[in-house]
Amino acid sequence: MSARRTADDILNGLDADRRLAILHNDDQPTVLGWDADPTPLTLRRLAPPFPVDALPTWVADMVMAVAEFTQTPLDLPGCLALAALSTAAGGRAEIEVRPGWREPLNLYTVVAMPPGSRKSAVFAAMTAPLLEAERQLIDQARPRIVEAELARKMAAKEAERRTIEATNVRDPAARAEALNAAAEFTLEAEKPVPALPRLIADDVTTEAAASLLAEQRGRLAVLSAEGGIFSTIAGRYSSGVPNLEAFLKGHSGDLLRVDRKGRPAEHVEAPALTLGLARGFHRGSPDVACQKAGGCL
Repeated sequence: MSARRTADDILNGLDADRRLAILHNDDQPTVLGWDADPTPLTLRRLAPPFPVDALPTWVADMVMAVAEFTQTPLDLPGCLALAALSTAAGGRAEIEVRPGWREPLNLYTVVAMPPGSRKSAVFAAMTAPLLEAERQLIDQARPRIVEAELARKMAAKEAERRTIEATNVRDPAARAEALNAAAEFTLEAEKPVPALPRLIADDVTTEAAASLLAEQRGRLAVLSAEGGIFSTIAGRYSSGVPNLEAFLKGHSGDLLRVDRKGRPAEHVEAPALTLGLARGFHRGSPDVACQKAGGCL
């Protein structure tokens, strides 16, 4: 009498493991390195859809309309809409998660898509309102800036005249009065002239971003349809040495103080920097800039 066969013996005889592997396309050699698929962070194989319903109605309508018109995923106009809202709200309000825990309302968003995905068209549509608002702010501020420049020049001239007057007066009381007037006009002449309003920067170095943050009272957005800012942060203009400080502090709202020889000091109490990028990528190609900058978001 022969021994009774077990279920494992039967499956092994049918070569079930190999047949199942072929059926599920698991018999291919394992791909390693940059050519391998990303390791899933969760058991879900498909990312959840972009939560358009969480946006205000007027924003959601624009996101869906732009996505339909350009035939692009909702994620692209959705993330750029968040960046646009961050540009408007950043530095003006904070969210209190719980008592004692506050966060600034500025975001860093990066959408990575293959080349030819119509990123530029979506980017232009979603940032057009910001560019129009920036133009209006510039038109409103220009007369005040011209007036401030003229007042500064007049104060400098008057300070020079009072100083000359003080040197030519022999009476101590009159000299003191002229010197006091010269000092007052000198202080008036040293008042900074307001900078032209800027909401958006694009191809900007880390140093220039810090200067713009100081000029714009701590509020700025770096928005671009390309990802060149990663190469800049990774050290494109600093001999390959990464320069992250302005972008790190601009995200968290930490005090930013820049003091360098030959340049005026720049202090920003609570910087609110927004980052909104639509970056192209080639699968299988390592991105050195992203690696040096600490990894793409």
